[in-house]
Amino acid sequence: MTLGIVGVISPSAARLQLTSPGDSLGAAVAAGTDLDGDGVVELALGGPSAGVNAGTVWLVPSDLVGAPTLATAATSTLTGAPTSRLGEGLAAGGDFDGDGRPDLVAGAPDDDVAAQNGGAAYVVVAPAVGPVEAAAQLTVRGGQAGMGVGEVLTLADLDGDGFADLLLGIPDADFAGADSGAVYLFYGPGSGAIGTDDYHGLLFGATGGHAGAGVAVGAIDADPSPDLWIAEPGLPGGGAWLVPGP
Repeated sequence: MTLGIVGVISPSAARLQLTSPGDSLGAAVAAGTDLDGDGVVELALGGPSAGVNAGTVWLVPSDLVGAPTLATAATSTLTGAPTSRLGEGLAAGGDFDGDGRPDLVAGAPDDDVAAQNGGAAYVVVAPAVGPVEAAAQLTVRGGQAGMGVGEVLTLADLDGDGFADLLLGIPDADFAGADSGAVYLFYGPGSGAIGTDDYHGLLFGATGGHAGAGVAVGAIDADPSPDLWIAEPGLPGGGAWLVPGP
């Protein structure tokens, strides 16, 4: 495919085609990182409906071609707890836990361990297989019912210390009023199991704003420090905020 092409997405236009009927494959994708150190960039694909809504995340080498089955294409498979919908959100990039390898963050917004549909975000070092609970280096769980942690995830080194930091957009959080939404920051490195109340930084929206529905990081101005974009679509007319980096 060349830049500037316009047309219907079809098998003839794609170099690689992957399907998994009934699994909501592609609800989230993350790419551009060699997660397992084999010299090939992997694609992380979320299927939150797999396993009766337990959810699955597949890692697939980006150099494949054709239409292989996921069973043969995937080099790593992570599975969620029953009804947790693992793979609803994904992010890949920097080294959060300090082991020198890039990490993957997978979200399960319907996880019920800390609160009903409080959700969970898992930082995982690839290649890891099996239940995500056992594979995760760090687990962050939502402490309030309906928070849905894990839908919006970003990994970026905000403070310039060489470790990636974890940003969780939680648009349904009630931190400053019903559905105000919030973005929670957790500095790397880190490991273990924590809750959203253990945050290192927090930005929240107005009542009904759903802040954190979208989160992006990039150097916007002449300052080389990364800046933070936060979407707040519940405002009248919607809203997006640019927050300068540290």
